[in-house]
Amino acid sequence: MSKVFIVSNPIPDSNKSSLISLSKFSLLLSCIFGKLMVLGGNIEDFDDNACVELYNVRCSRTGNKLRKVLSFLKLELLLLSMILKRVERDDLAFFWIADKMLLPFWAAKLKRARTYYFLMGNVGNEGKKTLFRNISEKMIVYMAEHADYICVESLSVIDCWNIRIKPEKIKIIHLFVEGKAEPLYEQKENTIGMVCRLVEGKHVLESIKAFAMFSNQKPNWKLQIVGSGMLRDDCENLIKEFKLEHKVELLGWVEHSKLPSIVAKWKLLLFPTDAEGLPNGLIETMFQGVPAIASPVGGIIDVIEDWVNGWILSDCSVDSICEAMIRALSSQNFLSIAKAAEKIIVQKFTFSASVDNLREQLKEVLL
Repeated sequence: MSKVFIVSNPIPDSNKSSLISLSKFSLLLSCIFGKLMVLGGNIEDFDDNACVELYNVRCSRTGNKLRKVLSFLKLELLLLSMILKRVERDDLAFFWIADKMLLPFWAAKLKRARTYYFLMGNVGNEGKKTLFRNISEKMIVYMAEHADYICVESLSVIDCWNIRIKPEKIKIIHLFVEGKAEPLYEQKENTIGMVCRLVEGKHVLESIKAFAMFSNQKPNWKLQIVGSGMLRDDCENLIKEFKLEHKVELLGWVEHSKLPSIVAKWKLLLFPTDAEGLPNGLIETMFQGVPAIASPVGGIIDVIEDWVNGWILSDCSVDSICEAMIRALSSQNFLSIAKAAEKIIVQKFTFSASVDNLREQLKEVLL
């Protein structure tokens, strides 16, 4: 039987969400194929899975730029070497959150493995245009166009990219939510939550400004923000500027196992964003009976139906975010929308449903 490999970008030190999704994806694959190998960098505290062989390279993110570049190049060369040694023709190579893994991708193509490249949200649409983002976008397009199959967590993700893809090459493979949905609606607090990286493309600064306006009309509400990133200091300064120290909490990175107890108390999720695949934080929060106000990008529009199980933002401006929060929380059918948010996740994103979907998408190699 063909061997299975997952290749991933190095895990950022400040944001472990990609580690969680990598762990979930490897678990799904191991349920179908048994043993598999995960290749990447900075993969620490990876969930124990006897079926997974881990090849982890430490990639430095400290020091000057030259040191970082050399460390990353070393990672790519080591992964390339490992693929050349271990991968054989018709093995399965999944490139999961792997927009930087160009050399390992070439190695897998050289060995004639079946390559599955995952398209996430278009990084070129996230925040300000930079040289690094332009290069990353071009590498993603190149790998997507040359992979044997394109994988997306939701079909609408493809619309974010200017890529022509034959329908038979598309695989819809998504993750799952953990545990059971047991939302206690009567115990929800007057709290709006965010789960995001603190970067420009997630509009966290606009959200804090919008909450300051919202708070003038709804003074008994709080905002909790889960996540870390380069805008942490800017967020803290903005909170002080608007005198929101007792109303806005920056919780930083929260361990995945502890997140449900925080989210369970929220009434509303705020999710403005420039680019997404199908965000894990969104579906896990909806699973807790927390409807979302979110941007209509990537797979979000395949999950949220406006005024049915959540609300769609017209744009990510301060005024639009504030108006959306007021409109949502003034809705007379808020509770039914919250229950509908939970229902769609229970129907589509349980572990068993995700395994069945993966088996169906990969049926050509399981025959």
